Amino acid sequence: MTRERLALNDAQISGGLLIALARDKVKVFLEECAKHKDDCAVEIGEVIEGKPGRLNVK
Repeated sequence: MTRERLALNDAQISGGLLIALARDKVKVFLEECAKHKDDCAVEIGEVIEGKPGRLNVK
C-alpha cells in the first residue's frame, strides 16, 4: 500500500474516510483519485448554513 493510500485508510472505520473539502476543490480531488484508478472517492453531500444541531437529508 502506498503512503498516500495508507493516509486515506483507518482500521477503526473499516478502511474508509470522510473528507470535507471546499466546494472549489472537489472536482480536482475526484480527478486526482481517478488518475490513480481509485474509484472509491465520491461526493456525497454538502455543508450548508442552517439551524445548529440539525441534519437535513434529501
